[in-house]
Amino acid sequence: MDKDQNTQPIECIETLNLSTYSLNSIKKACYKFSSEFSVKLEKVDDEQIKVCFEFNPKFDNEVRADLIHQFHNELLDQDLREIVFKETEGVRNLILAHAFSKTTLIEPE
Repeated sequence: MDKDQNTQPIECIETLNLSTYSLNSIKKACYKFSSEFSVKLEKVDDEQIKVCFEFNPKFDNEVRADLIHQFHNELLDQDLREIVFKETEGVRNLILAHAFSKTTLIEPE
């Protein structure tokens, strides 16, 4: 076997729907795994993005499959965090406003 073949990265490509996951969620999930593999993102159209995973050749198929599985879990986690952040923005702003105001919103007993 040629020595150069062992050093070539192994690529795995997936297409994600941008109506399912936001671009920010995808980028955050990619960043979390930047020590395990590199990622290239390529916009296919307004609704899809192609994710190209480049693995070190030392990783076997089982390890690569596990890392992609972990990536999908992280992608879901980041997407849910974004949803919770948007849904709780009003409460968060109220708490911050109260914390930094000199007046009280609740009458002391």
